[in-house]
Amino acid sequence: MTTLARNPALYKAWQRFAGALFMSELDPRERELLILRAAWRCQSSYEWAQHARIAHEVGLTDAEIRRIAGGPDDTDWAPADALLLRAVDELVDERRLSDTTYMALAKRYEPARLLLLTMLAGHYVMLAGVLDAAGVEPETEEMPRLGEP
Repeated sequence: MTTLARNPALYKAWQRFAGALFMSELDPRERELLILRAAWRCQSSYEWAQHARIAHEVGLTDAEIRRIAGGPDDTDWAPADALLLRAVDELVDERRLSDTTYMALAKRYEPARLLLLTMLAGHYVMLAGVLDAAGVEPETEEMPRLGEP
């Protein structure tokens, strides 16, 4: 937060936006799947360390947290979880959802929530880039390492 607060006006606006995304009506487990997949795809040690702990708090197991690194094709994922991971991958790789993924998400989520999913994933990809550019690392050695619960 100290790094982002170097621009106080931007930080204040970002806090409102990020808070609205994080505290939204998304299921917390789904939210953390999206965030951790974005952190993994961006190789963001800081974001991973912060959200691996939160993921535990919302019910993800150690095995699930480790499996996020393997992506949506791991056969142990429930289809709904794999769909969320795939959406993040497509947004990172193509900056859009494939028609197949979009239709599958649209069957599961109303349009407002689907927009929220994509904005959340995009936000954490952006944040990972900002933190990486600024050289922000996890605060302590005790925090989870990238890919670990």
